[in-house]
Amino acid sequence: MRPVDDQRSRHLVTVSLLCMLTSAHCFSNGMVFASCNSMYPIHLTFAPQWSVPPYSVSATQNPDGSVDVTVTAEVEGDMFRGFLLQARNSSNMRAGSFVAVPPSAQILQCGYIGGAVSHNSSDGKRKVTALWQPNGHRGD
Repeated sequence: MRPVDDQRSRHLVTVSLLCMLTSAHCFSNGMVFASCNSMYPIHLTFAPQWSVPPYSVSATQNPDGSVDVTVTAEVEGDMFRGFLLQARNSSNMRAGSFVAVPPSAQILQCGYIGGAVSHNSSDGKRKVTALWQPNGHRGD
């Protein structure tokens, strides 16, 4: 695998991520369909987090054209509990499909099967990697 360079990653896909670090239990199962379009968390008692995110998102292109998208807690020992991950093009439309996730995540039907990935429990996570297929998306 080779890292996707900055210019190519901007053209390949914009990865959007919301990470909820509070102890909200509203959607602890990750079934966040109501957030598919806006990408805003809908927690009944907590507002969206607007501070500098304590996580990083990276993309590594595989030889077959698929992309490993990884969310990692920035500080050693820190964990995140929830996330919603989508790939979007420059027109802010979902692009490609997520096709494989670890046991701590699930593929969602946000517009179509594979349109998003989220957590499936409120257990702490240090790192999550999902496999994304461009499905003809070439970046824009």
